[in-house]
Amino acid sequence: MVDQDPDDVRKKKDTSASDEMDQLKEWHFLWIEAVAKSWSDPAYRSKLLANPNRYLDIHALLGSEVTLTLKDGDPSSDAWRGSFWLLPYTEVTLMLPVPPATGAAWGYAMAAYEAQIVGASTTLAGRPPPGGGGGSNVHTSNLSLGGEGTLVAFDQMVRWIHVWPQAVALAWHDAAFKEHLLSDPVLALWNAFNFQFPGGVLLRVQDVPAGAPYGTWDGTKGRWTLPPIALTLILPPPPESGSEQAMALGAYASSGRTHPFTLCCC
Repeated sequence: MVDQDPDDVRKKKDTSASDEMDQLKEWHFLWIEAVAKSWSDPAYRSKLLANPNRYLDIHALLGSEVTLTLKDGDPSSDAWRGSFWLLPYTEVTLMLPVPPATGAAWGYAMAAYEAQIVGASTTLAGRPPPGGGGGSNVHTSNLSLGGEGTLVAFDQMVRWIHVWPQAVALAWHDAAFKEHLLSDPVLALWNAFNFQFPGGVLLRVQDVPAGAPYGTWDGTKGRWTLPPIALTLILPPPPESGSEQAMALGAYASSGRTHPFTLCCC
């Protein structure tokens, strides 16, 4: 495996011409490569955990709105079980922007919000595992970016870009829905929009903190200061047996969690 300097990669590739489907696949390959190298190179693993954007977002596709962090998986629970993986959920935290001061501006502000998040979004999408989400925080994942999986992921991403602004707008108008969205966002999105949130994602929705310098509408400029998105991925621990690493990596790449492609970050 060639250890490329991320700065050199940035210079060589014009990301503006990247097709979204290709970006989706590229994220997958970068993640699998990072997982493999982290198993054999402790120094690299430390650098990856300290600065994941440098190695996983080498074309700056996430944008400034997304805060990407990695956490070490717990070998006692987040592990290779000889023929399958058990992995915790990816953690995603979204914030509800503050509605404009005057209700008359809500329609225009929401149209601008959707336009901005479409421009800021990246191809982080996925499909739920067979059987749906379930209630456990740990589950056997079964996601793939090959063939149908890529199309399902892409379709889900496109839907999400429009569902989230609708959820924000409804939360502005409906206090009961907002309370449900803050307490159980996955169920709230399903009930209101028939949208099945990607499996393997622990979604949290919060209000923008009072006095925060983001999440507000600037009527003069006709633009939002978008609130940050927190995206936390789990770096899987290597199999206990070194002889099983190749098998485990192959299973992870082909039918394991397709991190970090579980959400269109907007």
